[in-house]
Amino acid sequence: MADCGSQNTLGVSTTAEEFASGKITYLLNGSTSEGNLAWYQTLGDGIDTDANPVLDKNHKVVYATQPCATGFSNIEGAANPHSSVDEITGYCSACGKYTTAATLTDGVYQIGNAAQLYWFADFVNNGHPTANAVLTQNITVNATVIDENGSLIGTQTNSWTPIGTSAYKYAGTFDGNGHTISGLYFNNITDGSYPNGGNYIGLIGYANGTTIKNVGIIDSYIRGRSYVGGICGYICFDSSSKTTITNCYNTGTVSGSSFSGK
Repeated sequence: MADCGSQNTLGVSTTAEEFASGKITYLLNGSTSEGNLAWYQTLGDGIDTDANPVLDKNHKVVYATQPCATGFSNIEGAANPHSSVDEITGYCSACGKYTTAATLTDGVYQIGNAAQLYWFADFVNNGHPTANAVLTQNITVNATVIDENGSLIGTQTNSWTPIGTSAYKYAGTFDGNGHTISGLYFNNITDGSYPNGGNYIGLIGYANGTTIKNVGIIDSYIRGRSYVGGICGYICFDSSSKTTITNCYNTGTVSGSSFSGK
């Protein structure tokens, strides 16, 4: 039975490694330029490096310590571009981030390609479950996923990340704006909640007070364990939330061992 309780809240949990890496110093400084720094830290492998943030200006500023722009930096020109980005999903294997952010317009994320779609899923699943999105055009994730009988063709490259998990239940509005999403692929029948298993799988994995409208899923193959659907895998029903799905359809293949359907 699924838990329809409150959303997880972002807590603060740090390790000695995070302090030594410069992450905490960077976060303490916040969004600031080098000239306005409050905290400093000399990073590296030498004996004069700092294991923790310090207030002494004689120490060096925090700089990018990872191969990508998502590393830590409070100095201009320190961040490097993402070094290994998938051209379809926008995922950088060097730093583990989705790099192609959707544009926020009037409180709604504008999604016009697969990379922005993956970024939005990752954004929701990492602490932003009320984010709203609209498709600005048809999107293809994988080309030619199923044959005329609905059977999977070959080995697909890009596995789908459902929007909304049991940890961060999606509670925003997803508007397809009359567009389609083609080539969604998911194939995991392990028992357990996504991302470790194949439960709560669909374009929207776990919905709680969600509005889903005006979107079609085509040429897609979604195979999970339980609570599997093309549009939405699981809808949380309770007295405080209401999920609506209107003007949506799925013509792809959906399968699961229980609680599964189009």
